[in-house]
Amino acid sequence: MLELFTQRRMEASQAVRDEEMHYMIRNVLNDTGKGQPVDFKLKLNSLTANVVARIVLNKRFTGCVDSTAEEEAEAHEFKEIIEELFILQGTFMIGDYIPWLRPLDLGGTEKRMKNLAKRIDAFLDGIIDEHELKRQKGPIAEEDKDMIDVLLNEMYQQDPKETHKIDMNNIKSTILNMFAGGTDTSTVTMEWAMSELLKNPPIMKKLKAELDAVVGKDRLVQETDVPNLKYLQAVIKETFRLHPVGPLLVPHESTHDCEVAGYQIPAGTRLYVNTWAIGRNPKAWDRPLEFDPERFMTGPDINIDIKGQDFRLLPFGSGRRGCPGIPLGLLIVQWTMATLVHAFDWTLPEGQDPKDIDMTEAFGLTVPRAHALFAYAKPRQAAHLY
Repeated sequence: MLELFTQRRMEASQAVRDEEMHYMIRNVLNDTGKGQPVDFKLKLNSLTANVVARIVLNKRFTGCVDSTAEEEAEAHEFKEIIEELFILQGTFMIGDYIPWLRPLDLGGTEKRMKNLAKRIDAFLDGIIDEHELKRQKGPIAEEDKDMIDVLLNEMYQQDPKETHKIDMNNIKSTILNMFAGGTDTSTVTMEWAMSELLKNPPIMKKLKAELDAVVGKDRLVQETDVPNLKYLQAVIKETFRLHPVGPLLVPHESTHDCEVAGYQIPAGTRLYVNTWAIGRNPKAWDRPLEFDPERFMTGPDINIDIKGQDFRLLPFGSGRRGCPGIPLGLLIVQWTMATLVHAFDWTLPEGQDPKDIDMTEAFGLTVPRAHALFAYAKPRQAAHLY
């Protein structure tokens, strides 16, 4: 899995990210031209879904003006599968806590899961079959390979004596994990970040000032600008702290009996890390409920790590079960937020005050906003840059 996120692979997909960022900017401008507010979730989800789809499948799934009816149906099926997947993963099942009730399938959740599993399997079979047909037509140039091509090559070229082999089920699960981990998670993080920026105009103003100083007004933000945008990075860190996209991370299990803080933990115990609570703990953070990126600009937290080395801030988990897609996910979040703030001025719908923005969380695996976020965009830069 890690081979899929090497620097070489990241560089190979840069053109894809550039194109999709341009598409998103044009879509925002289209709403502006119609006098419509921007639906952040819709725009951000289209961006992330298309980036992942093009890297994994070498195709776009949303916003394709020349799509055939078959392609539109495939895109619709994909969208429904991902939405249902996240709903079911975050659904409370009483049978998990009272085992003797599980056969009753109260609420029908298990039946929905089984039906979804069949849909996922059929969908992924179709995708893999397309790639198998492409392989049969001849060698695929390195620059034209997507993630499935890489995985199929690994499967067919692996040593028969290898203990841990790649099979079709591994490939399917990897594809599913890429979409589940790379679309909704990034979208939710960016929507919360924009919510906080709109709710806190002084922070938005300071971020704009940094972008104007580093990027200027004669071009749009590029990926290579991100390392030089320190305040932007602080804004994203603060978003991860206050609105962790995976509030309980990936479940873990103790492999042997152990003692933690005086508590006896027997082997086989399911363990959850509540990053949502850690981010709001006054013992870990000063003014924990206040959105303040400055905490990461000066003082003891200026160099805090978000990739698993500091247990107060674990947006991607830690260790071997940490998120393997950190480089791609973090880059997309930072670059997209920089682009939206640098390219546009944002105003709330008439009559809505920043302090009144509803910050209610919805129940779910990724804790998204309970209500959609809308704002009007006005271009900040010269027209020819868009």
